[in-house]
Amino acid sequence: AYFCEQAAKKRPAIEKQMRQKQQPKTKKLPDPAKLESLALCRLFSSPINPLLWERYSDQYRGFVVELDAGHKYFIHNLFKEQPQLLRPVVYSDERPSERSPIQPFPSLFHRAQVWNQEQEYRLVRPK
Repeated sequence: AYFCEQAAKKRPAIEKQMRQKQQPKTKKLPDPAKLESLALCRLFSSPINPLLWERYSDQYRGFVVELDAGHKYFIHNLFKEQPQLLRPVVYSDERPSERSPIQPFPSLFHRAQVWNQEQEYRLVRPK
C-alpha cells in the first residue's frame, strides 16, 4: 500500500519522463553560416526535358550548354585546392538523416519525390 501511495504521488513526473523518451529526437540543423559559404550549381541529365524548359528557361527563351561530365573539373574531389562534390540528387519523401553517407550537408543532395522528373545533379564547393 505504501509503494502504491508513493507511486501515485510521482505518477505525473514518471509519465512525463516516459513520454520524453518516446519522442523522436529532433534533427540537428546545419550551421547556416557554413551553408552560406557554399556555392551550388544545378545540372540536369537531359536537355530535352520539357519540364525543365517550362520551369527554368525564362518562358522558353533559355539555351542549353552541354558539359562533359567526365572532365576533371567535375569528377575531381578538389577544385583550386578546395573540396567539391558532384552527386545526383536523391528523390524521396523521407527527409535525410544527419547520419547520411552524403556529408557535410545531406539536404543539399535531397529533394522531394515530386521533383524526380528533373534528373538533377548538384555540384557543391566553397565560394
